[in-house]
Amino acid sequence: MTGAVRGHDQTVGMSDAGQAVATVTAVATRAVAVTTSAAGGRVLSQPRAAFAGHEVAGELLATLATEHPVLASWSVRDQVMAATWLAGYRSARTRRAYAGDLAAWLDWLTARGIDVLAARTRGLLAAADTDTGPTRLRAAAAIRLLLHQGLRVDELARASVADLGHDRGHRTLTVTRKGGHRVALVLPPATTAALDTYLASRVATAAISDVATGTDRVASWPTVTSPNATAAGVTGPLLATSTGGRMDQAAFWHLVRRLARAAGIEHWAALSPHSLRHTAITLALDAGASLRDVQDFAGHRDPRTTRRYDRSRHSLDRNAACTLAAYLA
Repeated sequence: MTGAVRGHDQTVGMSDAGQAVATVTAVATRAVAVTTSAAGGRVLSQPRAAFAGHEVAGELLATLATEHPVLASWSVRDQVMAATWLAGYRSARTRRAYAGDLAAWLDWLTARGIDVLAARTRGLLAAADTDTGPTRLRAAAAIRLLLHQGLRVDELARASVADLGHDRGHRTLTVTRKGGHRVALVLPPATTAALDTYLASRVATAAISDVATGTDRVASWPTVTSPNATAAGVTGPLLATSTGGRMDQAAFWHLVRRLARAAGIEHWAALSPHSLRHTAITLALDAGASLRDVQDFAGHRDPRTTRRYDRSRHSLDRNAACTLAAYLA
């Protein structure tokens, strides 16, 4: 559903039809590929499993069109997601009842301006802020970097303190995008505050360590006086392990799922760092950022890739004719 943080389905298809096929293929391919075929008892190959996913998508859409016309206004991708869930109930009457309840619930949310995706995302940020333990400050910084910047997990894992900078009054983080090109990204104030707090704690920890070992480097560490204290004196990975090493991608997966579970997100076990990237792009478009700006934000080469995340692209309220008429008036 569009009202849930994007989970295991990381393929947002090329068109509405492509979205439907991609959604079901992602699920059906995994399921069908590990089952034996009725004919020979052999495990289906990946291409055959993918073909089965295409067939299932078509069947689900056909069933939904006849049984659940109340969902006809949804995107094809969301129709398939709903139909996949409803197909688990044997009674057609039960399926129709649940489809009506689901549509009514989402209409109720829409009428009151309640966005479940945004609400759950804020819940995830709150879970990071109330996290406990020695890595709580790192968790708050990491989640904001993933959500506010829409970073790919490998981009964040490779980032170093030396990649931080300033540009015309903005704090920046330079990351290595796909293809190896380097891009400077603006860090919003909330991300900067969390990151500075975390880096300041690393400065303080290092100073305490120097005192404990009796070395004379303690005088070289900067004085930490506020959450916005400079990270001078801190080197190495932007987000480090307790021993100063670089966090691997598995550590970010564990962090996202642990905090999602703490936030009460039902399908926390299906989430990944890339789910947060999907969420960031979707919510940036929902918040009114232009397609061109979100394309740059996400690092997409093709604007059609970015457009797949736009949940309200068919909304008449955003029709360019009204905007143009008001501009020319």
